[in-house]
Amino acid sequence: MSVLIRDIDKKIYAKFKAKAAELGLKIGEALTKAMEEWIHDNKPLDENEFKRKINLAAYRTIIS
Repeated sequence: MSVLIRDIDKKIYAKFKAKAAELGLKIGEALTKAMEEWIHDNKPLDENEFKRKINLAAYRTIIS
């Protein structure tokens, strides 16, 4: 299946693509695995966990 995805952060995509290549995966294979894990692991977050994830994302943005 072919899909067009818009508004992906260029730096994140480049890192994702490099990691996929490092693991010997095509982008589609790596993305499928990432989506499967996200679906499996995605559960409602309590307020503190939500804030922790937001803070971690902000921190990662600052240091990259």
